[in-house]
Amino acid sequence: MVIRAHSGHQVISNSTVEEKPLVLWLVFTYSHLMNFLAHFALSNNNPDLILGNFLGDFLKAGEEIHWPIPIRQGILLHRKIDQFTDAHQAVKKLRRQFSSERRRVSGIILDVTFDHLLLRFWDQYYPDIDPDGFIQDSYRILEQARNKFPPRAQRFFHYLTTVNLLASYRQLKGVALALDQLSHRLRQPNHLAGAHMELNRLDGVLAVGFNQLYPDLMRYCQKWIATELTG
Repeated sequence: MVIRAHSGHQVISNSTVEEKPLVLWLVFTYSHLMNFLAHFALSNNNPDLILGNFLGDFLKAGEEIHWPIPIRQGILLHRKIDQFTDAHQAVKKLRRQFSSERRRVSGIILDVTFDHLLLRFWDQYYPDIDPDGFIQDSYRILEQARNKFPPRAQRFFHYLTTVNLLASYRQLKGVALALDQLSHRLRQPNHLAGAHMELNRLDGVLAVGFNQLYPDLMRYCQKWIATELTG
């Protein structure tokens, strides 16, 4: 949850000095394999917040001014979610569990894995919402505005829906495939390929950490929406 590409806001990193060149490079090249499902689910069933939460990874600082205020609030919520997650002690602890060769990219790995874990524990957090129906509803919300998306967002939305990326994360092999594909697209060594071996090893630890994080994140978002939402 540390690396945020194309978002334009401050990058939060726990990197050591020797890790920074790779981390900074990934900031400008990281293709959008983010935890969109969690961002959508934390939007309180508000279409404007869902749309803003999607756009948050594709707009540079200041570009949000071209969108209506309700959607700009979703963009801001996206960034608040990222910041809260990066600072959470459970996430910091999880990053330290990865091998030294993958610790630098553990934020990317966790990003995708958290969507997998959210689907695994969906009934615990959203017992009255069908996850597949929610995913399709989120796609439909995005579809209504896709012609206004920046080119990067339009391309990713096509990929997202064509392969039903969010639903593919239900299986750990979907996470592994996504990370392997990202690894092959990046030109510099990154150790994302084969990350599934670490995910298998850390499965129990990851589940515990996620279930420590997510209730806190839900409460944070509910409070933020209740106090900050206007219009």
